[in-house]
Amino acid sequence: KIKDALNDNFNFSDLVILTRNNKEITKIATYLTEKGVPIISSESLLLKKSPIVKFLLNNLKVLLDESDHLSKARLIEHLIVNNIINLGELSPHNIIADFARSNNSTFELFLNQYGIRYDSDRLNKLNIYELTENLIRLYSIDKKDSLYVTFFLDFIFEFSIKQSNSIPNFLNFWNQKKDSASIVTPSAINAVEIMTIH
Repeated sequence: KIKDALNDNFNFSDLVILTRNNKEITKIATYLTEKGVPIISSESLLLKKSPIVKFLLNNLKVLLDESDHLSKARLIEHLIVNNIINLGELSPHNIIADFARSNNSTFELFLNQYGIRYDSDRLNKLNIYELTENLIRLYSIDKKDSLYVTFFLDFIFEFSIKQSNSIPNFLNFWNQKKDSASIVTPSAINAVEIMTIH
């Protein structure tokens, strides 16, 4: 149907696919993406769906609570999977198991040996926006390549202006807003929109 519409001189942006629920959005979005069809959907545009946003949030959780082993494990896993650190012959599972349970000082030493100049004391003294900016620089995350990072920084900035600058307050606010915080796409984007009937 999409091919027929394109052959009839419609653009991708002229097309909308309605689904009954979000599960169907994911299946259809995956299928269309595999076929090279550009798509946008409210579900796929949520900030919480971005691996980089999840990674930055895990950093904040670790800085807040060094005994948050799950967040630390996810943080290390992201570094390994995305080749930010190269373990060579070492077992990723053993590294994650060992350092996820470490205190922040040991964790800091672990990151430093891979060239990541992590300093939890210095980071904890920054306001929430500066802290996130520092994490982005620390891990060499390219803001230009990710709308998610840009919108996440905007979300943090707005929170810091209107609310406060503490990590716990921000994480609490994030938990309240994460199901609606999303990228706002320009209407001019040429992509098929997928949405639920609700």
